[in-house]
Amino acid sequence: MARNKTFNAADDIRFQNTRPDVNAGVTDKKGYSVLNAEDIQPSPFNEGLEMEQLDEYVKSVKESGLIEPIAVYEISPGKYEILSGHQRYEAWCKRLGNKTIKAVVLPYEPDPVKRFKAHTDANTLTRKKDLQFWLSRIKHARKVLADTGFKGTKAEELQKISEMLSGMSKSQLYRYESFEKLIPELQAMESKGYLSANTLYNAVGLDADQQKQVYERVVALQAAKAAKTPDAVDDMEVTREEFIRIVTDVRKGKPSEETPRKRNTFSQRLDKAGTGFLSTLSKSRTKEERLEAIEYIKKLRIQLDEIEKNLS
Repeated sequence: MARNKTFNAADDIRFQNTRPDVNAGVTDKKGYSVLNAEDIQPSPFNEGLEMEQLDEYVKSVKESGLIEPIAVYEISPGKYEILSGHQRYEAWCKRLGNKTIKAVVLPYEPDPVKRFKAHTDANTLTRKKDLQFWLSRIKHARKVLADTGFKGTKAEELQKISEMLSGMSKSQLYRYESFEKLIPELQAMESKGYLSANTLYNAVGLDADQQKQVYERVVALQAAKAAKTPDAVDDMEVTREEFIRIVTDVRKGKPSEETPRKRNTFSQRLDKAGTGFLSTLSKSRTKEERLEAIEYIKKLRIQLDEIEKNLS
């Protein structure tokens, strides 16, 4: 479904006291405003938030229609800014080409801090709240404060951001800030569910080159697991113990256990080619990509068997 019952209920509670016909020339049977898509713009605070599984969302909306309205601010007569419903707007108007969309229209909130907080609160109802989500929220909160001319101390800034993020503690903010030092590849592993945030924290303090080594060794470990159990293509999670071992080895400069210590030029070329190939397979995200990867692996096994026979 495009919107599950939890999200529907949350929207009903959030917007039940608003006037849905504010400055709207047309309303639907339920009293929601019907707005022209070209009169609506995204929130500036939505930048950096991933449009999750949008293709599947578009398919669902196409089949069932737009069940829930979006929520917008009226920034000027006949012009609107999305508060909640960026995915619905993108799917219904941009992807499917609908010229109008139903909406709950709210009076414009001029205070950017309050507008940011409302946008974040709405997104925490519907978004996957992973590391990259919170890093994006902290980055935008800091920018909002800077744009308003905030000149407080670091501690005062964190207190403000804490309030803007619905009470996230200062200690949590300090911890999330440390994740900003990690390379994007490692951050993405948490978002994909391969590593927990607590496990990933063990890589904080490594320099960029060491982090790259850690990432490559994690990918190699995942590939080794996939080779042992090829049918379990979705089981790419790395345990805390495995990750700490990799981080410790990188800190000490130890070679990876997944590759031999002594390699000649030919084996180095094989390793380089194999690592890149396996890395590509492990990055299969959508259902279609995973199915294609599985089919390719099956064909590859046949080809490898033929090569092995010729080499024997």
